[in-house]
Amino acid sequence: MAKKTAHLKKYFELREGPPGLYPKPLLYKEGSEMEGFNGNFFYTFVTEPCTMHPVEGAVIHPYDEVLVFGSLDTEDLAKLHGEVSVELGVEREVYTFKDPTVICIPAGLQHGPVKVIKVERPFVHFTLGTGGGGEYNAECIPASKLAAPVPGKKYAHLVKDLKVNLDTLLNDPEMSPEKMKREMEAAGVKDSGMGYEYLTDGTGIMRHGNMRMGPGNAQQMV
Repeated sequence: MAKKTAHLKKYFELREGPPGLYPKPLLYKEGSEMEGFNGNFFYTFVTEPCTMHPVEGAVIHPYDEVLVFGSLDTEDLAKLHGEVSVELGVEREVYTFKDPTVICIPAGLQHGPVKVIKVERPFVHFTLGTGGGGEYNAECIPASKLAAPVPGKKYAHLVKDLKVNLDTLLNDPEMSPEKMKREMEAAGVKDSGMGYEYLTDGTGIMRHGNMRMGPGNAQQMV
């Protein structure tokens, strides 16, 4: 049985990404290397200030993409321990954040570069491109053709804080998945697809609605 599924186990190695996208080698896979998975992803640890995605200019993808910046602080996953900015749109609106964050990039939206301004301790960054047959594809916009970056709010809805403060719900001893669903819907929070039984408290720790799971939960990074 193991031999029948051995081709589904893929190994990583550090390698250069597409030219000009990241400043140093990282973990990188395309769909053709993952049994035809319709997506691609990059994974790296951020250890020092840098510019990336891309190193210069901006990029546009023909598929949706997310840029994730997550904590490696197992004591408190709500702390990124860094400062990052990203430019979105042809307007080059600048969004700066200091907390774990996901940037949603719809197909066709100009974005980048991402600038890591400060690193107090290493954190993780990964991207997931969804579509395009799984192959990385980007139109590169030279820095010389970009407008001057500006502050803005047009794309603010694409910048998502990875934390959700639900301590009040989690501390309710009579909380059940059904009650939690009603409370969440009343608060206007949409189901992520994982179900309402898993929620993240104010410290960034994911807990089960009934089990009250503590630190060390393997689902924290979700």
